[in-house]
Amino acid sequence: MDSRQGDPPVTEADAYAIPRKEERVTLLLPVQVRTYSPKGAPLEEEALMQDVSAGGMAFRSHLPLRKGQVVQLDGPVPKTLRQFGRESDSYTVYAIVRNILVDDDGCRVGVMFFGKEAPRGYDRNPSARYLLPSDLKAEKQQGKRPIPEPEPPVDPIGKRRHERHDVSVDVELFLVDEWGALLDEERTVTENLSVGGAAVLSKHPFAVGDVIVVREVGGPFKARAQVVGSSLGANQVRRLNLKFLDSSGSVHLVKTH
Repeated sequence: MDSRQGDPPVTEADAYAIPRKEERVTLLLPVQVRTYSPKGAPLEEEALMQDVSAGGMAFRSHLPLRKGQVVQLDGPVPKTLRQFGRESDSYTVYAIVRNILVDDDGCRVGVMFFGKEAPRGYDRNPSARYLLPSDLKAEKQQGKRPIPEPEPPVDPIGKRRHERHDVSVDVELFLVDEWGALLDEERTVTENLSVGGAAVLSKHPFAVGDVIVVREVGGPFKARAQVVGSSLGANQVRRLNLKFLDSSGSVHLVKTH
């Protein structure tokens, strides 16, 4: 992990500032879980919520879930922990399975909240798994065939929603798990920037589909972003295409750089 003298230390809470990390709240309440089997068959269950935070949830389930699987949840999450839908009694949110603990009573499933919309590619293949680089490495070490990364979206020149500007901004990238624990971090610069996203240089193994936190060094901008593309340049430095998921503050970056 990269670090620079003079910068304040980065805590796990700082890295997951969008949304702000909250303590887990114990709630033994029903939550509706919808997902798909590996063959594409719809699955649904009324599971029992165990605890919840702004970043994720744990629940008891008997569904055949796998790490990286997308689930849609509908349950009474406290409004103070929601990122949207605070006007509704129930919180409907897409999430990604991060861990499964099996015992005699079924499974305790830990998920990371993804957002109001499903990950890219979900409509084409709702049973696809979205894995972090550490997950793929672990499966290789166990002799398993790694699950392919989600296919990057097609974004031909001229079809972007927002104009890109060739500006360099010092940023930090953070990869966190569903409870806000810091998994990886990197300090780098943007290659280009728009209100809706950015291209950044990276030497770390962030993968297409990863949801990371982007923070401006020395500035107020912080946002979640999804890695929607990855390419290797002529200088053998990888470029990541990011789509901001919380883009309200990105106007500041464009106007001030």
